[in-house]
Amino acid sequence: MSLISGAKLDPKKYFESGDAVVRGTAVDLKIGTIFDPDGNEVDGCYSLKPGEMVQVVSKEIFNLPKNVTGYVTYKTGLTRIGIWALTVGIVDSGWDGPIATTLLNFSKAEYPVKLGETFLRVSLFEHEPVEPFHCKSVKKYKLDVQGTAVSIFPRTFLNQDEIARKVGEKTYETIRATALSWVGLLALTFAVIALATNTIQFVLNGWSHGSLFHSTDMDLVQTRMDNLEARLDKVETEQSKSAVPPKAIEPPPKPSLDSQTPSSSPHR
Repeated sequence: MSLISGAKLDPKKYFESGDAVVRGTAVDLKIGTIFDPDGNEVDGCYSLKPGEMVQVVSKEIFNLPKNVTGYVTYKTGLTRIGIWALTVGIVDSGWDGPIATTLLNFSKAEYPVKLGETFLRVSLFEHEPVEPFHCKSVKKYKLDVQGTAVSIFPRTFLNQDEIARKVGEKTYETIRATALSWVGLLALTFAVIALATNTIQFVLNGWSHGSLFHSTDMDLVQTRMDNLEARLDKVETEQSKSAVPPKAIEPPPKPSLDSQTPSSSPHR
């Protein structure tokens, strides 16, 4: 494969129509059709706002033989001022139609996109013949580009207002969730600290009095125990006084001989 340059780079050999300008080893392409973001064809000039996109079609109609392939690149003069072509690359062998791209304004100022303005640069390479790739119809090709402007690409590359709103909402939710988590954690921490402080104070008060219990509580317990012992002693004393000793059991009197009754047994 070899780059076509010099006298061999004759636009008439590779383009059916247009105003292609040879630049040493490449050819400059010009804007032939402009479609605004609503799909309307623009007559003359379109003011491309910052962040906005527009579809453009080349004025030049390619007529590449089956042994020549084109490689399309940016126009460096436009990229330096913030105007970029989003779709660049290969033009297949045998292509016999225009090429289109999306121009995007990355700059801070509006830029006038004009018919006849140079917007792309193409280099042509000669190689062994391959199966050609043909354009079905220039009219159909332009209609497809027009449909792309309406249905696929938004008016602006980045909707800054919408993005800012969504980022703000996401940031707020993140901050809110984080804040609620920290509030709960801090509340729990303070509760644990308060409980620990009260426990330590109770233990220290017990140690300062020689015990974990206050001396007043001990005195009260001792008084109640003394009262209970006094009551028990009183009950025992009363029971001992009221007790009656049991009577002694006397044995029965012995019978005398005189008082014995004569035997009633028969004589022998």
